[in-house]
Amino acid sequence: MKTPTVERETATFRLPATLLERARREGAARGLAYVRSVEEALEVYFFSRLPPPMAEALEQDMKELKISRQNYFYSLLDARYRDERHFRSWLNGALLVPAEVGGGRIPTSTAPTRRPCDTAQFPSSLPWTKLPLPCARRARPSTR
Repeated sequence: MKTPTVERETATFRLPATLLERARREGAARGLAYVRSVEEALEVYFFSRLPPPMAEALEQDMKELKISRQNYFYSLLDARYRDERHFRSWLNGALLVPAEVGGGRIPTSTAPTRRPCDTAQFPSSLPWTKLPLPCARRARPSTR
């Protein structure tokens, strides 16, 4: 049984040395050529390996938000970072609040309910944090 092949083209372009070195290290660590690391990054960025309905939903979300693909990814990564930071702090017994919100610790008993994608608790000057996040717009069933 033959593995289906994809038509390939040669692309010549310049990358920052640090970025190319990172792709080389990543590829080597996984036993792949560095060009495969670059190819995977492009596949993720353009949703090429996602099921079509998922890719279409994400593309539609970007259009509705009227943001660039780059800012869309930044907003998703920022939300994940903030959600993880909030959750880990909550697990450790206290919510760490940035100085611009009041600083210090809030006892667990008064810590807010964990709400994924809630950036209001972690204000930032980064431009993509001002965007409405995809998961924040969708109604979620109550678990209470």
